[in-house]
Amino acid sequence: MGDIKIEAVYARHMFEPEPTPDAAGYLITVGKWRIYHSGDTEYDARIVDDTENRTDVSLICINGITGNMDTKEAAFLAWRQGCKVAVPMHFGLWREDEEFNKTATLDLNEFTDTYKRLEPNGRVWIPELGKPLEMK
Repeated sequence: MGDIKIEAVYARHMFEPEPTPDAAGYLITVGKWRIYHSGDTEYDARIVDDTENRTDVSLICINGITGNMDTKEAAFLAWRQGCKVAVPMHFGLWREDEEFNKTATLDLNEFTDTYKRLEPNGRVWIPELGKPLEMK
C-alpha cells in the first residue's frame, strides 16, 4: 500500500450557536496522491495557503449552511487548490420538506458548472454508493 501521511490543515467552522475554533481539514498523502478532506468549513483564504498546489483530489463540502461552503465557494476553492478531481460532499442530506433543505446549496450541477468554468480540464466526480473512484 505504501506510505500514508495525514496532515491537519486549517478549517473555519465558526457558525452560531456552536463555533468550533479547533476545526480542521485534512491533507492525506497515499503514495503519489494527495487528497484534501474539507470537513465542515466555510471558505477562508488560509485553506488555500495550506492546500494550494498540494491537492490532487479535493473532497469538499457544498451545502452552504451551518458553517459550510456553498457550491460556488467550494468550486472556487477546488480551483484555487489546483486539484485534478473535485468531489462534492454534504449534498442529499435532508428531505425536500425539511427546513434545512430550503436554504442549503445542494445543486450538484451548480457546483460542477462553476468548477468547469474555472477549470475546463478539471474533473468532477459525484459519489455514488458502491461506485469507487479509481485513479492510477
